[in-house]
Amino acid sequence: VISSSRWELRARPNGLVSVDDFALQEQIEIDTELDEGEALVQVEMLSVDAFLRTMLDEKAYHGAISLGDTLPALGYGRVIASASPKAKSLPPLSASLPCLPASAASPPLHSSPPLSPTRSLVLSHSLPLTSSPLVHQLRPGSRVMGMLGACTVAKLSAEQAAMLMPMISLPGVPPTAFLGILGITSGITAWVGVHAVARPPRRGETALVSGATGATGSVAAQLAKVAGARTIGVAGGPAKAAYCTGALGLAGCVDYKAERPGGGEPGRLWAGG
Repeated sequence: VISSSRWELRARPNGLVSVDDFALQEQIEIDTELDEGEALVQVEMLSVDAFLRTMLDEKAYHGAISLGDTLPALGYGRVIASASPKAKSLPPLSASLPCLPASAASPPLHSSPPLSPTRSLVLSHSLPLTSSPLVHQLRPGSRVMGMLGACTVAKLSAEQAAMLMPMISLPGVPPTAFLGILGITSGITAWVGVHAVARPPRRGETALVSGATGATGSVAAQLAKVAGARTIGVAGGPAKAAYCTGALGLAGCVDYKAERPGGGEPGRLWAGG
């Protein structure tokens, strides 16, 4: 038995999130006995993504959690133990693991459905589970990333463990980048949207990017711009519009809170491409 801590949902937020909506549970004992396919992961870093807010509602597009559940969160960490058949035959990567916290752990995150492999961050029970051929080699000491939850030690079901992805090491790239610019919620989604769902924009064309100041849209706008397209963002409010044309260097921005579709500034911007 080991212990860890976790944040759980105490009440569903009404409008803006309040600290009273959450509760920190400490010194929770977690059984280290694992069933087939389960894994224990010591969480090292978590990301705070916009889609997590929707999961706190009772009916959520990305899949809702129940009151008392561990707050959902993407993150990365080190495998403490694994009941993966392949991992059992592999020696640990290192005899020394980071010290476990002296207090608190997370029970299995049964309420968090696996990430859909075909729709970015859209959680669905109707889609078949698939996983990388590498994820079953959950060797103790290896670093993995995925839906771990807001806890210090995550005990994952076989289905959840199967959706973990192995972390890769790139020279000069910090591991936190895989929760941001190289992560599934921003960089990867943006790249797939621009280069796979759409087609890569060509020089001389005009690309219109909605949500251009968000985590995904800002990257998508940069990808379109790098490809040579005259890129226009869509955002709400003067501050976001200024960010598009300033920090992001876009050719223009349609402020949907101030403009009428089909005329004015949108028409002027689009007329150039």
